[in-house]
Amino acid sequence: MIEAALRAKGARLRRFVAARVPSCDVDDVVQLAALRAVEKAHTLDDADRVIPWLYRIHASVAADAGRKRASDLRLREAVAAEALIDVADTEGELCGCSVSQARTLRPGYVEILQRVDVEG
Repeated sequence: MIEAALRAKGARLRRFVAARVPSCDVDDVVQLAALRAVEKAHTLDDADRVIPWLYRIHASVAADAGRKRASDLRLREAVAAEALIDVADTEGELCGCSVSQARTLRPGYVEILQRVDVEG
């Protein structure tokens, strides 16, 4: 029943997810939501409510992905900030570690660090 509903509504569920997450995450979210639906099939009490149930699962997995993306971004920003603090503690010595550790920054920011920190 769950598998048939996923096949029948797969394209719509995919569009639903695509409206909620970055395009690079759509496949992962759809796949994880389908897996979760199959694993939790025993919790579905009313077979007539399978489609709304699937949408709730997909929405939940999409929200989880958004929270994880935000958490990962905060972590990358914290690591980059720490790398810059470490460079400030080198007492004027040139150090390329800020550039190598801050690769998670936007490319333009890394270029600025390269020019200022390494190239002087």
